[in-house]
Amino acid sequence: MRGVDTYLLDARFDSAQSFYRKARVVDCEEWKCLYSYDTKVMVVSNEGHIMLNEGVDDELLFSNTTLRHMVELLRQTFGFDHPWNKEEILKRACYVKMSDKGYQRMEDMLKNAKDVKKVMIEEKEG
Repeated sequence: MRGVDTYLLDARFDSAQSFYRKARVVDCEEWKCLYSYDTKVMVVSNEGHIMLNEGVDDELLFSNTTLRHMVELLRQTFGFDHPWNKEEILKRACYVKMSDKGYQRMEDMLKNAKDVKKVMIEEKEG
């Protein structure tokens, strides 16, 4: 088991030079969890699941800055060329009740998920 790493989200693809310590990622063996302004907003699994925290109001979840944080993590995880935006995230994500205490196993999160989907990005032919 690799363990858990926590790091600040870099602005690699966003036009900003930095997210000014407002976005943090908890990265473990099975998934990456995005915290925006110290609120757990999204989990991305290595198998292609995108899970949004159902305990966060959509107005906050999709605020301009939090949406930029989510898009950045998705681009870093699944690829820059995909057109990530609110509509695309909603099309591919499911809402999950997430605990703020400790770390949840992926199977436990998916058990409580509604309308589970996997991200399937079409490969571009070279």
